[in-house]
Amino acid sequence: MQLVDWLDDLCVRFIINLPQEELESVARICFQVEEAQWFYEDFIRPTDPSLPSLNLRDFCLRIFQH
Repeated sequence: MQLVDWLDDLCVRFIINLPQEELESVARICFQVEEAQWFYEDFIRPTDPSLPSLNLRDFCLRIFQH
């Protein structure tokens, strides 16, 4: 899978399926994005070294632009 496919997957796992009250909180959404970044670095990247390493800032930019 390519990075864009993984971003789709991570959005579904960590953001889209949040309860409505959590989606109304910017702090809660940002916490979930941080969780998604950790998951990406800890579990997804090791399975595919061709994927870029993304610090939290770069990961946030990619997720919010996605």
